[in-house]
Amino acid sequence: MELADQKTQPTPDKIDLVYKINDSSRTKNLELRYSLRSVEKNFPDAGNIWIIGYCPDFVDKSKVGFLEFPDTFSHKNKDANIIQKLSVACSIPEISYEFLNMSDDFIFLKKTYLSFFDFPLFNNSLVKNERDYGHLKFFDKRVIKTREILRNSGFNQDVYEAHLPYKINKNYASYVMRWPYHDGIGYNGNTLFFNTSRANGRHTEKYDVLRLNSAEDQMDELEKYRFLNFNHFAENQSLFDTLNILFPKKSKWEL
Repeated sequence: MELADQKTQPTPDKIDLVYKINDSSRTKNLELRYSLRSVEKNFPDAGNIWIIGYCPDFVDKSKVGFLEFPDTFSHKNKDANIIQKLSVACSIPEISYEFLNMSDDFIFLKKTYLSFFDFPLFNNSLVKNERDYGHLKFFDKRVIKTREILRNSGFNQDVYEAHLPYKINKNYASYVMRWPYHDGIGYNGNTLFFNTSRANGRHTEKYDVLRLNSAEDQMDELEKYRFLNFNHFAENQSLFDTLNILFPKKSKWEL
């Protein structure tokens, strides 16, 4: 593993963004392409871009920090891969002490400033009925499991998995890796971090984030939301055509 562009330095009054990327994209990493474009257009407080994991060919490696890092856990515990990559990011001196935890499908739809992230958003409506545990998806089971271990340890159990950027700091590793994140289906890293660090969070509002879970999901009210994200079931030509209309210009991080 080799750290690329070690001369990258934090910029005063800016915050670095850390993307955790693997090589399993079904769309040639179009998600990351449009996420970067949305950052450049709508997040003026962006500092340096860092990619931990895999760097797609269209990214200009001379303009980002990159560390190759493989996924070692299966899709059943994909949060463990995320936790490991963020923990690696915490060990890189060139990354700003506070940074935004980014996924490649996080899209900034409105002009957003760093102050927005001072109070992390939780969404407890994501908690499903524990009686249906056996029929739930891995994500839902992980939410239940994470809340249980927090409750048993005397912490709050707010769910910080609203699928949007979160500002974390380099204490993340010490707060999260003490938990058995590698066991079974694992645990939610954001939820562990913000509850154990006793963050002053607030509940997400209706138009904070739009989540697309299928190709049939409608985007008619896209302009009302601050963030967009989507899973692979929602990735279709219509979605990327819309993103290309919104963000047609290459970002400075693209070749």
